[in-house]
Amino acid sequence: MLDHDNVKRLESMSLRYGFNLNFEGGEAETIVIDCPLYSKKFRIKQGVVKWTGNNGIFEIIDYELIDK
Repeated sequence: MLDHDNVKRLESMSLRYGFNLNFEGGEAETIVIDCPLYSKKFRIKQGVVKWTGNNGIFEIIDYELIDK
């Protein structure tokens, strides 16, 4: 959940580790899980965060498509 406390934590981590909080320079990729154009909603049921040095990924392990 991206709430005030987590944003503050991200700000602190960006200063400590030197990444751009706005994701300039390729620090992040996105996935759209729902929008008005979709006939189904993408729900992540299980995922794993993996770190290799300063690089991290969120790997989707299980998901479901939900009718709207």
